[in-house]
Amino acid sequence: MRQYVPMPTSMSIARALRDRSAAVPICDCHAHVLSPGRFAYAPDRLYTPGEAPAERLRALHARLGIGRTVLVHASVHGDDAASLLDAISAYPGEARGVGPYRPDIDGATRTAWRRAGIRALRLNLANEAARDGSSTSRRVAAATRAAAAGGWHLEINAPWSRIAELSRDLADSPVPIVFDHFAGLGAANPFRNAALGVERLLGRGFRIKLSAPDRWARSPVSRRRIGKAIRRWSRIAPELLVWGSDWPHTSRLPPDDRGIQPFQRVDDAAGLAWLRKWADPGALPMILARNPALLYDFPRTSGVRYWD
Repeated sequence: MRQYVPMPTSMSIARALRDRSAAVPICDCHAHVLSPGRFAYAPDRLYTPGEAPAERLRALHARLGIGRTVLVHASVHGDDAASLLDAISAYPGEARGVGPYRPDIDGATRTAWRRAGIRALRLNLANEAARDGSSTSRRVAAATRAAAAGGWHLEINAPWSRIAELSRDLADSPVPIVFDHFAGLGAANPFRNAALGVERLLGRGFRIKLSAPDRWARSPVSRRRIGKAIRRWSRIAPELLVWGSDWPHTSRLPPDDRGIQPFQRVDDAAGLAWLRKWADPGALPMILARNPALLYDFPRTSGVRYWD
């Protein structure tokens, strides 16, 4: 039976998962593979990252003891899922995908995507500040219907201010809703009010993806406050949390002479160590392994109880 692989950090995630019978592989629920040499970026993209091939991501995961991967469609490809589908194929049986929402997903596309490993749609609202509220509400409603038709859940990337508004529209969603990147909490001001708002989302059954922790923990002060929030959330609703690295950590830094914007230098092992420190110890197996296994429909591990 597969066991967790110790992490190369002073506080090993593997040692934190004390229930040795729960040998469900750790899952990175938010990573991107970028191959602009093979799959062109959209002309209207907002940034231009370099190559981030599947081989590098697999090597990182092997080093960290991560056995499962959820690859998320990158916005630089517009609504073309070809790059995502190709990347999933490099992970036979070990990866699932989050595809782009678009209005024209027909029955044949749903069938092909599901067979390829797509288990969710993503609606990216992070750069739609100028869109009026009624238009956004219509898009969200259409995206939930598309997800329901495919038997998927819906993941939403948006700033906290927009998520607070959207949660009202999503109260009767026919599919599970996952809010990316701490529900946009990092940019919220005041932080404490937003953190309590996330607690209310959890209380209503919305899921939160603890992805890109480096964005919200760049100083001792920000690390302390996000750490306190995660400790509370993991005690209140551990079954509604998953974790993701956000590799390869794209940026909006000035481009080089080729027009490529460099990736941020992030220690992903440290990100996992932070989670080990912040989350309630009893919640870690759920956040890192069991919740992803159920949410993304990974194969069940024989003899394992997925809920205590």
